[in-house]
Amino acid sequence: MPKFSVSNNGPRAQAIRIHGGTKTVRAGKIAEVDLPQAPDDEILSHFKALGVTFAEIKKKKVLPAPTDAKAEAEAAVKAAQEKLTAAGDDLAAKAEAETELRAAEAALAALAV
Repeated sequence: MPKFSVSNNGPRAQAIRIHGGTKTVRAGKIAEVDLPQAPDDEILSHFKALGVTFAEIKKKKVLPAPTDAKAEAEAAVKAAQEKLTAAGDDLAAKAEAETELRAAEAALAALAV
């Protein structure tokens, strides 16, 4: 069911049909109503003549919770340091671990700014 904000700028209270009955919007007041369907042009023009306006209330998008990027970057640095330590005398593994460590430290430094 679409949700609308109904503003009554007319001199009298107006009854708005909603699912299960009516909602009375007093003169000079604003009410939020759940309509069974969006009002058509005929209904809008009828209420407009009486000083009542309808504005659809858009649903807000729920954003995902932000991840803790700093903690992830710190974990990546720690993992790269452990990989460097575990490389021992293997030069190829050591070079790869150093490259990963530099990249992780650069990412962490970029977040600190």
